[in-house]
Amino acid sequence: MSGAPFLRRWATVVSERFPPVAHVALIGAFFAGNAPDVVRGGGTGALHAAAAAAATLLVFFRMRVFDEIKDHATDVRLHPERPLARRLVSVREAKTVAFSVAAVEGLLAAACGASAFTVWTGVLAFTLLMYREFFLGTWLRPRMELYAVTHTFVVVGIGAFVAVAAGGAHGLDTVLLAAAAGNWAVFNDFEFARKTFAPEEEKPGIETYSLRWGPRGAVTLTMANVAVAAAAMLWTARASVAPLCAAAVVLFAVAVAVPYLLAPRAGSAAFYRRGMGVFLFGYYVLLAVAPRSAGGGG
Repeated sequence: MSGAPFLRRWATVVSERFPPVAHVALIGAFFAGNAPDVVRGGGTGALHAAAAAAATLLVFFRMRVFDEIKDHATDVRLHPERPLARRLVSVREAKTVAFSVAAVEGLLAAACGASAFTVWTGVLAFTLLMYREFFLGTWLRPRMELYAVTHTFVVVGIGAFVAVAAGGAHGLDTVLLAAAAGNWAVFNDFEFARKTFAPEEEKPGIETYSLRWGPRGAVTLTMANVAVAAAAMLWTARASVAPLCAAAVVLFAVAVAVPYLLAPRAGSAAFYRRGMGVFLFGYYVLLAVAPRSAGGGG
């Protein structure tokens, strides 16, 4: 393991595996989309919103560290340049950091009230199951699509935490359920797209959706979830703007996918992957700024 100081080593881990600018932008949009009242100066108040936002960011960071630990054995073979694989930090240290972060999350969640803390404990439990791959890792890993959609389900809980801790939601209603479906679908889109490549980009030993399904099949996986996200948008946005929001979501996804479908090369594949990252960001910005349908757990 490197002898560099702790903070310097972890600054490197963060810069390489959790780039701050991109993640703060995406998680900030997710936060705003799940607690749009905060954007309009409402919700549970500035202090609760700040604590909830910090806890949300830390949950995503902790999940990234958990993934680094889970993938360590594979990364040693296939991605030796990654921080744990090259022994910049040890697996033991990564576990210590991850569980220390979880403790800070808990304190922040508790500061947001009993209801928020209760939802956070559910999120924590689910992320711990993810960390252990639901105790089905040997069976689940070869089933790449099922692995993805079971793991992305965590954002349903994180979105609920944001809605309760910062947005002041309480109880379930159809708008919150639709928002939950949208969260799950959008993160499925992001997951499917980020592991979709052109034929010349595929590497031996690394499973991708494009390798398993071909370019058309991989995009079909994404577009099925785009349809779910658009339906969620129709339900969560006020009727007067909902069709425009849903149409914008679908048209943008199609626009970034078509060049890859027509010519599946490295450039168009990279455009598709980046475009679906922008799709995630834009989806939540629309949710944050569009007038909300009646409901929302209030």
